[in-house]
Amino acid sequence: MVPNNPYMAPLFHSKSFPRRLGFSLVEMLVVIAIIGIITLISLPLITNFISTGEKTVAKINAQNTVGVSQKLSVIGVAHVLPESLGGAEATTRLLRRGIRVSEGPMQGKHFAISGISDENIEAAAIFMKIIFNDEVLQLGYNPNADFSP
Repeated sequence: MVPNNPYMAPLFHSKSFPRRLGFSLVEMLVVIAIIGIITLISLPLITNFISTGEKTVAKINAQNTVGVSQKLSVIGVAHVLPESLGGAEATTRLLRRGIRVSEGPMQGKHFAISGISDENIEAAAIFMKIIFNDEVLQLGYNPNADFSP
């Protein structure tokens, strides 16, 4: 006997449509297989996005460092360390701590790069090169460097 209450009706089923309490093993395996296939397809794309993002961050950090280096070179402040002392990486670490100009019209001015980690410095150094000529020793930007995170 089925009660007249419409809220209780779903609890009673006929014999031709028995009530199911969950998913079968086959249904669960199909769902897991589909999730696995989607993961296999999307994993290379996600890895590529991450790599592209890391490369972009490294390039931006290199450009910022080179910009500070150029400003210091224009006002005549020696700040670039040669390759034998660490090169672009060591110079960037020095600029992260900051350089205070000791003489000239910019006396007392503090030049620094903030918010760059050691890992980011290592990645940015790939896109920098030391430029040395008769008048200037500074960092230069090399956008075509081979980057592999």
